[in-house]
Amino acid sequence: MSDRSRLEYLLGKALGAELDAGEEAELLRALESDASLAAEFARDARFHGLLSLALGEEQNPDRFERSLAARLKASQGDTAFLRSLEAKIKDPPRSRPSFRPSTRRKGRAGGWRPWLPPLIACAGVLVGIALVFSLRPANRSSEDAARPGSSKRPESPPERAKAEEERAQAEERVSRLQEQEKRAAEALKAATDDLKRKAEEAFLDIARKRKEEEERLAKLRQAEEEARRVATKPVPEPAVEEKPSLAPKRPETQAVVAKLEHVAGEVVLASSSGRAVAKGGEELRAGHGVEVPGGGKARLKYPDGTWVELGPGTELKDLRSEGGKRSHLVKGHVRAVVTRQAKDQPMVFATPHGDATVLGTTLRIVVDPDPRKGTRLDVDEGKVRLTRSIDPKFVEVPNGHYAVAATGIELIARRISSIVSGMAPNSWMTVSGTHLREVAPDASKYPQVRGIANTEFVIDSWSGGAFDPRGNQLILWGGGVTNYHGNELYAFKVDSLKWERLTDPTPNPADGRQVNGDGTPNSRATYNGLACITNPDRLFALGGYMAGTTTNVEAGNSLWTFDFAEKRWKEPNPTGSRPPAGFPSACSYDPLTRRVWWCEATPSAPGLYSYDCDKNLWVRHTSDLFNLQTSAVDTRRGLLFIVGNGEVVAYSLREKNPTRKVWTTVGGDAFIGQNQFGLDYDPASDRIVGWHGGPVYSLNPETRAWTVHAAPGAPAKTPNGIFGRWRYVPSVKAFIAVTSVDENVHFFKLPTPR
Repeated sequence: MSDRSRLEYLLGKALGAELDAGEEAELLRALESDASLAAEFARDARFHGLLSLALGEEQNPDRFERSLAARLKASQGDTAFLRSLEAKIKDPPRSRPSFRPSTRRKGRAGGWRPWLPPLIACAGVLVGIALVFSLRPANRSSEDAARPGSSKRPESPPERAKAEEERAQAEERVSRLQEQEKRAAEALKAATDDLKRKAEEAFLDIARKRKEEEERLAKLRQAEEEARRVATKPVPEPAVEEKPSLAPKRPETQAVVAKLEHVAGEVVLASSSGRAVAKGGEELRAGHGVEVPGGGKARLKYPDGTWVELGPGTELKDLRSEGGKRSHLVKGHVRAVVTRQAKDQPMVFATPHGDATVLGTTLRIVVDPDPRKGTRLDVDEGKVRLTRSIDPKFVEVPNGHYAVAATGIELIARRISSIVSGMAPNSWMTVSGTHLREVAPDASKYPQVRGIANTEFVIDSWSGGAFDPRGNQLILWGGGVTNYHGNELYAFKVDSLKWERLTDPTPNPADGRQVNGDGTPNSRATYNGLACITNPDRLFALGGYMAGTTTNVEAGNSLWTFDFAEKRWKEPNPTGSRPPAGFPSACSYDPLTRRVWWCEATPSAPGLYSYDCDKNLWVRHTSDLFNLQTSAVDTRRGLLFIVGNGEVVAYSLREKNPTRKVWTTVGGDAFIGQNQFGLDYDPASDRIVGWHGGPVYSLNPETRAWTVHAAPGAPAKTPNGIFGRWRYVPSVKAFIAVTSVDENVHFFKLPTPR
């Protein structure tokens, strides 16, 4: 017997557990000296175990046949294995080797196995296959290499194998999550009312995880396809006479999806290679993301002109352009103006709670990690489809409307202003995504308007506001002194709950003078010197502390109006007894008399003045002095209230010569002892309502009693006054409060009067 035959004989006996001690020692020496023989024996031993299991599991022949086919394919010319297999089939073991744990089931029927004849026939075929392989030329690969026009394909790289493995794992996770989602959906349908909310939350969490896994699976499939493409790409044979180029190869780059056009504050660019601080101007490619962790903002611009602005606390990741613009908004808020998109290539913002599909519009999306708040979509122009993640429901959201995809909230389109009008009485509401800084001008384009700081002093520099009921908007104008020299005008639109910059700042302001070179008024700290005239629709502005000045000389004593229709400043130059307009005076507009009532704070020429809007005429009525107080008109009684510095004063505007009357009130000493607060009249509740941080105070003109409303969620007190940034909004029957360029807009609704 030859050495090879002897070894095959020993291998066969080893597979049948029939070796004696001498034969076992002989086989071990052979295996130690021949690595290829050891590998062959290991393969046969593994499959021998599979065969033994199959012979004992007649109830699952399909599994054995699949395993057998795979092993036969791998063992093509392995005659030792074939002989072992043939012997095993002809004389199957009655019991398993002693070193393998028994897995025999009780109650198994013994005797003839109906699938053995096909298996024996299969073994005969295999013997024939083995003979064919044994007669094949040994040097087949060299023949292939010598054949003209042939080229080898490279072996699959490790990356491909890794991609296939990760893809398979991801597919398994997706399948598992889909099954969990299905069970959760069934549980949701069967849930009682008291369990429905918990079931919805569980369902939403599973849907979110499933969505994340599907996104990860898509990436893995793409990576696997790329690995397969590289692995199967023919390698060209290099020309013998040419030397390889020493120039480095350029790495393949993906197409640019968008550009990071502008950044302000802290902004982070995230990609597969890591995270980096963004400086602006970077190109964003497929898979990139942008994060605004602090108080900054970022603006993305796409090649077709579409732009997306990210607010503070926003994370936008996985930008894509295949099949349309796609991105995943994890949290925070974005504003976007989307140019017209092809129907088959829409812009899609995916969120944890749903998808917003856009074909061309102006919109805002706010994402809260809390599933009960979810994703809110506001549409200013056009129409956007919002699809919920937890079920196939969707809603078409038209312009001026919003919808919310969240747990326990009906998915329908509502008017945007109804967010506020639907507030509960005696409550505060903060509107997400309403930072004024998001619409501020680019400071790099207007370097001359910077003072001590930039846009923050539009509010922080003792600046006020006025509410325009015809435009349903709060108007802000401020800055001045040495703080900020920009004279741009801002409006918060209640219909859309968003800020708009009505004008740009004058690039080269004339510091210390009334008028800039372009004919617009200089920036100023406006205090309580702003009011809105409703007929015609204009902003009234007088007094204040002008930009660039160090004293109150010439401190904004020229009257200015801003025409909202024309978006243009005008200097009317009225006649009559003009007030000196020192700061901090106060004013209020009375729609019945069509006059702005001015409370002068200059000691040299104090008094109650009125500006007749129709006649462009000033009239001085009294010589009373006012200082750091705030006024409001009770339109039901025709009373002008001036409150602050420890007193409440009222003037009857229906009288020909209004006279000062001091009111004694109760319950509001802590409030009226302050100054620079906000004050306005609420006709729905018939109350004079004031606020300066913390609780809200309301005065009943009939009982002259103040009521304190300490509702939770109140903003903190602002350091330099609130002035006209606290105003009543008739369309939503609530008060608006703006406290900072970097804070959201707040609303407060009084409780229903008793």
